[in-house]
Amino acid sequence: MGYRAFVYNLAQRLGLQGIVQNLTGEVLVEAQGKTDALDAFAAALISETLPLARPYIVSCVHIPPRELNSFSILPSKESLHGNIHIPPDNFLCDDCRREMLNPNNRRYRYPFINCTQCGPRYTLITGMPYDRPHTTMTSFTLCKACRAEYEDPTNRRFHAQPLACHVCGPQLDFVSRNENTAGNAALGHYKQRRCNTLKDAKVLCLSRMTAIGTFYRLSGIRFVSSQLTVPAFGIPAINPFSQSTSKPCAIDKIQVINWQTYAAESPE
Repeated sequence: MGYRAFVYNLAQRLGLQGIVQNLTGEVLVEAQGKTDALDAFAAALISETLPLARPYIVSCVHIPPRELNSFSILPSKESLHGNIHIPPDNFLCDDCRREMLNPNNRRYRYPFINCTQCGPRYTLITGMPYDRPHTTMTSFTLCKACRAEYEDPTNRRFHAQPLACHVCGPQLDFVSRNENTAGNAALGHYKQRRCNTLKDAKVLCLSRMTAIGTFYRLSGIRFVSSQLTVPAFGIPAINPFSQSTSKPCAIDKIQVINWQTYAAESPE
């Protein structure tokens, strides 16, 4: 969630030297400087923390000063007695939303946009500590522009492990029995076809992210005389959402080998 970068930038602001390092589920911070700056630093670690962070100080001890000329972010280190915490997935943040809707931004309409404050976490982790090599994104090599963001502590995408863009990241596919498109063309197809597909009570399979492998089946539902009805080929067990007519669609998570297989099996 970008906590190391937050600590780094806070230390820079207060003129402190030291290090910050991810352990397994914990963050180690070593700081040295003037007493008033250290007091402000300790308080700000909690009071000014990131929106997704819920930090608390496990321990605080005095150590002999070392010869340090700067504040550094060290590589993650596995701990034998770590406090394991697997971060959850998070909804799109306002900054990413603005970028995604900006025609002049390089991530314009990129469906898998994310940063340290939003995007997938839990669904792509393969091991700890939570670093890119321990996620399903490890097979996607960062392009030059994304690499610059990933390595810049002042950037909100510093060490954002799902980091990607149109150039180097996963792409959206739209697949049906008669169509197979990718990228922005697929996004246009999806936007145009999804409403008609569900309106016609057909089945739509949605993959949230290629690197994650999570699939959803969306089935159109019709209401007749306030009674919930499902197409003959629809999902056999659906939560009727308390018969609410304001929610005409149901989502049923399923496991399939790939969306091409599911598209071939669907009546659509």
